[in-house]
Amino acid sequence: NPDGAAAAVDAGCVAAVCAALDRDEPGKGAGGDPAAALRALAYAQRQACAAARNMAARCEAARPALLTAGVEPLLRAARARFPGECGDVGGAALRDLGFEDYSL
Repeated sequence: NPDGAAAAVDAGCVAAVCAALDRDEPGKGAGGDPAAALRALAYAQRQACAAARNMAARCEAARPALLTAGVEPLLRAARARFPGECGDVGGAALRDLGFEDYSL
């Protein structure tokens, strides 16, 4: 809903989305299992892509905030690193941010 997206932007969620997308190494969790940690990172980045997409699609005022925060290259990097997890929703976020080359 547009009000929820605007509230998310006002609450600082843009910075949280960018921070989640900016992680390039899995954490130390998952019981020390590197494969599980990598899956957790992929899942977290998928959720960050979805959050960016939802804000961009539902609140036009969120788009400049996302772009100013540098979300575009982070979305592209997530799509490249985790194409199975982030390809679709990362592309949707780029599309909703106004990029014509969202499917590349």
